[in-house]
Amino acid sequence: MSRICDLQTGIGRLQRETKRLQDAWEEARTHWEDKASRDFEEKYLRPLLPLLQSSTAAMHEFHEAVLEAEKDCGDQERE
Repeated sequence: MSRICDLQTGIGRLQRETKRLQDAWEEARTHWEDKASRDFEEKYLRPLLPLLQSSTAAMHEFHEAVLEAEKDCGDQERE
């Protein structure tokens, strides 16, 4: 059976890039530690990271639903 869509690749990429962002920010913080950096973190990064995590979780759930639908459709095609 052929795949309808490949969500795993996107999910994996989002997770890798989120980790890269976190790692890059940790590195930047070692050199940039002033009010501007704290403001940047507060305004942009703190709200972004939970959104990325919840998006990844939602994508996992959607992926599972697609897999189940593919399985159900495949079962119907064999009948």
